[in-house]
Order: sequence, then C-alpha cells, then structure tokens
Amino acid sequence: MHALLRELEERPIRVGMPLSGRFPDGSIVIDGRRIGDGIQQGLCDSRFIPLLPILVREARARNDAVLALLADALVPEPGDLSQGLY
Repeated sequence: MHALLRELEERPIRVGMPLSGRFPDGSIVIDGRRIGDGIQQGLCDSRFIPLLPILVREARARNDAVLALLADALVPEPGDLSQGLY
C-alpha cells in the first residue's frame, strides 16, 4: 500500500468527471492523499468497505473508468461534509 501511495504522489492519475459542484473542472486528480481520503471516507459507510480492495487494486492498475465510478460514489457534495464534525 505504501508503494502505491508513493507512486500516486509521483505520478497522479487525472480522471475525467462530469462537470458539477463536486468536479468543477470536469476532472479529479487521484494522488496518494486522495486515495487515503477515499479509504477513510469508505470506512465510514459499511456499504463501501467491501469495495475498498477494489479501490486499491484499480488505483494500482491505473484504471480510470473504475476510479471515476468510485470517485463519484465517495466524493461528497460541497457543503455536505462539516469540517468541524469531521
């Protein structure tokens, strides 16, 4: 896992996403921090826990189609996440 995080910090993956409040420039950059955030967010919802190995595997394979689906499921709408409560 540490090797994947280092690799993504050195070579992040830019994934095209639909324009929205969550993806205002039409993409998301998947780097080590973003994968860590995705894992943390996924652990907060028991429905996503079984998907976490898929997130790691597909990030390692640089599969932007699957990463786009996971980002769409895990990235909250602006204002949905209270930084104070987080």
